[in-house]
Amino acid sequence: MRTTRVHATVVAVTVAGALATACSSGAQLPGNGNTAANSPKSTPAAATASPSPSTPAQQALAAYEAMWVDVQALDQTSDYQNPRLTAHLDGKALLTISENMAVNKAHGIVALGAPLLHPSVISAGTTVVTLRDCLDDTHWLEYYAATHKPVDDVPGGHRYIAATVTDENNTWKVTALDTKGEGTC
Repeated sequence: MRTTRVHATVVAVTVAGALATACSSGAQLPGNGNTAANSPKSTPAAATASPSPSTPAQQALAAYEAMWVDVQALDQTSDYQNPRLTAHLDGKALLTISENMAVNKAHGIVALGAPLLHPSVISAGTTVVTLRDCLDDTHWLEYYAATHKPVDDVPGGHRYIAATVTDENNTWKVTALDTKGEGTC
């Protein structure tokens, strides 16, 4: 396992319950040759129907996916001080992501490509939603910024992620992430 992967080593940051999840088709984030028109849309594994766009669950899913779009974009330069990080992140999740990005910046490491997401809702309240994901980072790898040579020969993989998304003054933000190692989903 890589020791500096910002996107993969979102160090365990406090989330209750490690639930197993099966990987299914999901959404490819921008940055790896896909466009909004040809990218599959991720869908929550709801028991009956997808939540309406106005529900806390749907708003939390949108914030979670937007957070990964932000992280993926800023990982291309390890821009850990960019205020864009605070748009969809807060608390320990923000601290961990920005600290890991700062370490990568100090080592001249960037991440290129894009992760594939498979988020679903575990539980939803009016202000706190818990999600699970099987993030596929096989096409979102670390490179040395100066040479664009891979940091190592590890191809990436599928990682279980539990996330807490919180409504903070009518803005949904990822406040906690618990990311497991490659091959955990």
